[in-house]
Amino acid sequence: RELPADTAEFDSDLRDVYARGGTAWLETSAIDQLSARPEGEAWMKQHSQEETRHSFVNKAYNLKFVQVVPVNQ
Repeated sequence: RELPADTAEFDSDLRDVYARGGTAWLETSAIDQLSARPEGEAWMKQHSQEETRHSFVNKAYNLKFVQVVPVNQ
């Protein structure tokens, strides 16, 4: 699914996912998209689970994953 332009909408989506017992992860494209804007970078710091951050970056690959949670999680 494409990231909503409004982080408030994304927050709502995250709450819905976790309320249903699911988890949410972002991959390279979403991480890069959010990190490209100051407000997105701040959102990532507030919502990401640092201990779940994984990356595999070399000349051939740029793979990143991180779990994101609602702020009240």
